[in-house]
Amino acid sequence: SSWSSYWLLLLSTFPVFVVGFCEDLGHFSSPRIRLLAAVLSGVSFIYLFGFWLVRTDIPGLDLVIRWAPIGIGFSLFLATGINHAFNLIDGLNGLSSFTSIGIALSLAVISHQVELFQYRDLLIILSAAIAGFLVLNFPFGKIFLGDGGAYAIGHILVWVSISILYSAPYVTPLSMLL
Repeated sequence: SSWSSYWLLLLSTFPVFVVGFCEDLGHFSSPRIRLLAAVLSGVSFIYLFGFWLVRTDIPGLDLVIRWAPIGIGFSLFLATGINHAFNLIDGLNGLSSFTSIGIALSLAVISHQVELFQYRDLLIILSAAIAGFLVLNFPFGKIFLGDGGAYAIGHILVWVSISILYSAPYVTPLSMLL
């Protein structure tokens, strides 16, 4: 059911959120710990859902990532980098929030077009939640998502993107990259 999938997605987000939230509270963690938390969240997602990047539409690379250990490793590498990118742009007066809403709504449109309605609904809910936060943040940047919020949103968006590719073979990986 869709509710159990939502809970599993939140469960996979837990490691990266907790480490980010601890960082927000002043319990500074090393970059290595934050990277490991993002990888652990990704591994949790792969374990719970069984989805990882299986194609890129790049001829040589697609042959290599079909082998699960390389595909999973490549997925974790990409997801961790993208996840941390959301945290890097969080301090720029709403840039992370605007970017997240734009990505989530774009993915929702793609999900709707390929009849992945569960993904569409999740992405619209996420967009609405971020928009509610953005009302308080833009244009003066009075508050930030914090590491916990930025990491959680980045994790959800990157793994939902990979899930869409896994579930809809006729969606081009370039659309997810954009």
